[in-house]
Amino acid sequence: VVADYAGVPVINAGDGGHQHPTQTLCDLYTIKKERQTIKGLKIALWGDLKYGRTIHSLIFALAKFGADILFFPSPGLEVPEHVIKKLLIEYGGELEKYEALGQTVKDSLFPLDAIYMTPSSPHQLAMMPDINIEVELKTGVDALYVTRPQKERFAATEEGQELKGKYPVVDKRLLKGKAFRKTLVMHPLPRVDELAHEVDADPRSMYFKQAARGVPVRMALVALLLGAKEVSTPREDDSFVPKIDYPVYRRDFGIRCSKGEF
Repeated sequence: VVADYAGVPVINAGDGGHQHPTQTLCDLYTIKKERQTIKGLKIALWGDLKYGRTIHSLIFALAKFGADILFFPSPGLEVPEHVIKKLLIEYGGELEKYEALGQTVKDSLFPLDAIYMTPSSPHQLAMMPDINIEVELKTGVDALYVTRPQKERFAATEEGQELKGKYPVVDKRLLKGKAFRKTLVMHPLPRVDELAHEVDADPRSMYFKQAARGVPVRMALVALLLGAKEVSTPREDDSFVPKIDYPVYRRDFGIRCSKGEF
């Protein structure tokens, strides 16, 4: 909304439990860097999918670039309905609902290509608590994206909820099978205890690379908005995004200031 009325470009660096698009740029860059593509990859989103703002932004971005998505929410922390509706309506996603899983993951649901800690078939998958349909995945997942429980954003009725033993955990035991041989393990950080420290040295762990790439990715974004590099961004005719042309600004950084001058 701010960008629609502001006279300058607006960068959303994370707004509450809604979205975090700059983190998504880092996530997409990491996946593309490691797998050379995003289209057709099977990405599992893991953990707090209700309040995890990085998850919400990543869902739309993965759908936009043609990835298959599998949701693994902690019980009670499923993907919000408004996110699902947008995925279906604006991105043409195909949704298959089934029973939410706890910490124990059946071998028949894997292998995975990547885990984004908070697929599969050519569907956009989600686990919803009011549906009880078992789905077995016959192919791998490229990445697993894990997130921590966003306790600071829990509603008052949820603050007393005991997550211990219910929140899904990624550790060596989970990753030791053939199903995870080539799975990327991703996390936006910071973490609590949903991602074991023993995974840090594993070559499949990507979260420190994600964090390190955050600086150049955001530098590139700022440089783009300041006009350091011109790019063309063609819009699809059937796009649901409002067709608003935001100005790109050029600034002269060659001005010299002597002592006492501002």
